[in-house]
Amino acid sequence: MGPFIEFAGGYLTNPEATERYQFCLAKTADQFMYSRLNLEYSHHWRNLGIVFGHFTFNIVAVFWFRYFTRIRTVSVFASLRQNLIRRK
Repeated sequence: MGPFIEFAGGYLTNPEATERYQFCLAKTADQFMYSRLNLEYSHHWRNLGIVFGHFTFNIVAVFWFRYFTRIRTVSVFASLRQNLIRRK
């Protein structure tokens, strides 16, 4: 297993085992996250900002669409139609 580990990286959880090798591809979680998901720990604040912005946008969009589809008494299309009639 030594040459393979040198080539591919990773480690054995029990190097003294003779039958069932327990092989891990990455030595740390950072290596695993970068190799599989292209995520680096140094970008954690940026990533948190992106998640927070996505969450905030979705909440605002839900209330905005709710207002324009259910709460508003005049539909958007009717008000646009009235504006077009007034311009003529």
